[in-house]
Amino acid sequence: MSEMAERPCSVDYTHQNGIKARIDFIWGAPDDPAPSGICVTVNFANENIRLIRENTVYKSFEEAMKQGIRLAEGVIDVLFEPLD
Repeated sequence: MSEMAERPCSVDYTHQNGIKARIDFIWGAPDDPAPSGICVTVNFANENIRLIRENTVYKSFEEAMKQGIRLAEGVIDVLFEPLD
């Protein structure tokens, strides 16, 4: 029987403009330490906006977290862009 890989909890991210996002990880096989997907949640106008990226091959948890941060930054940049 395979051992369970260590699986970090969700990551809270704060954008440079102060907006917060939560990065959750989607896990595959119990012994795989790298997530198979990510879910980024940002609260906008009292609604949770979720961006999910599944079935992705990450080499490590750190790679998945970096991608989650990039997605969070992009979503926040678009949602909270000032309207001129």
